Amino acid sequence: MPHFRLLSLMGDRLVFVQSILAMERWNGYPQYDNDKGLGRVALMACILSLILGMNLMLCLQLVLINTGRLPKDLIGEWSDERRQMAMQWTVYVIVLCTFHLGEFFTTSIFNPTVTSADSFMVNHSKAYTAAALVSYDKVLCIYFLQ
Repeated sequence: MPHFRLLSLMGDRLVFVQSILAMERWNGYPQYDNDKGLGRVALMACILSLILGMNLMLCLQLVLINTGRLPKDLIGEWSDERRQMAMQWTVYVIVLCTFHLGEFFTTSIFNPTVTSADSFMVNHSKAYTAAALVSYDKVLCIYFLQ
């Protein structure tokens, strides 16, 4: 029965993470009361864009370091493997943010009547949230165990 307790605990954590992604704690504020509120849309777009921009800059720095145009000690004493892993992570995050922003923009262009904060597809299912969290944990474990 310990497996069922673990799954139950994971399910509770996923519900908590999804409640944060759904901005349930912001209810009571006019722009956050429903999914179509501009506050939710603006906040989600801002967060995704900031994450995208930071990872684009880090990826550019890593490319310039790997091609010899910037010194290797610019980001610290990272091994070649760690720099390669950082490059893979930044590309993954860039693709992920581009997907979520693209989902929203595609929905807003072709079906503007249903466009909402949920159009970013950030919190669409427990399975997606679990897969995303496992992928982040895997990268962190590999990074710290190297």
